[in-house]
Amino acid sequence: MQMIITLFLLCALHTTPVIQSAWAGSENSSVEKILSAAEWPLPDCEFRRPSVIFSALQNYISELQFRRLTDDPRTGEEMRKLLCPHRAVVVCEDPSQAMDYAYWIRRLWAEFQHGCGRNWAIRFRISSGGTVEFREWADGYRPYFRMKNWVWLKRKPVDYSIKALRDYLEFIDSASGTYELTGEMNPVRRISDLQVGDVIVDTASSGRIIMIMIIAVHKYSGRRIALLAGSGPYFREFGLLRNPTDDEIDPWFWLDWDKCLYLPDWIMMHPEFRRFVEEH
Repeated sequence: MQMIITLFLLCALHTTPVIQSAWAGSENSSVEKILSAAEWPLPDCEFRRPSVIFSALQNYISELQFRRLTDDPRTGEEMRKLLCPHRAVVVCEDPSQAMDYAYWIRRLWAEFQHGCGRNWAIRFRISSGGTVEFREWADGYRPYFRMKNWVWLKRKPVDYSIKALRDYLEFIDSASGTYELTGEMNPVRRISDLQVGDVIVDTASSGRIIMIMIIAVHKYSGRRIALLAGSGPYFREFGLLRNPTDDEIDPWFWLDWDKCLYLPDWIMMHPEFRRFVEEH
């Protein structure tokens, strides 16, 4: 009898399928999946992704990997109830203090340039005036504000590591915000001109800024949808945003809204569009 029970259990193990979610943002997922933005499932078969990614930066952004956003032990129960419906997934976490809205956008850009060996291209404006370059920071110099001017003094050994880059970005985050970042970017005039890697900025006082991760096009109507990602001062994550107005395509957003862009926890009344300047 014991041998029969053992054989039955072995057969069951071999024939029972592994239950996996159709997409990583599903609330009923029993197995957590990791997908890049370019692999994210489309709402239906009538949408298609562009066959060509036009720049290395766009390819880098579309290949960023996301996973489900599970319970966040760093926040209270009420905050968890608020956050979980808002973000489908999270790409990366940072154990340091909460960052400004623009922190993750800067970080994506800077880590892409760092990975390409273009450390000379990593420089950001700060709110007190002037620009802080990563090369000076990596060479061991640190900026000090004296007599209304920044003075660079040699304080550290040379270090061009990714850790040094993130230390530099934390300093930039403490000394500037969304306004300084978008001031360095080129304007995009029309919503129809938006591309992967472009950012959408709230021109109101919130400083909210989100990035377009991937775009898909409807085969017949030509309407475009996009995955949008962002963060905030109370989140130490950068994740895809849920669509609060259209459950049929959630977490995708239509790229043809009229005036206002509705986010899970905010309404962008007068969004503007910006694009990073790619230096060669």
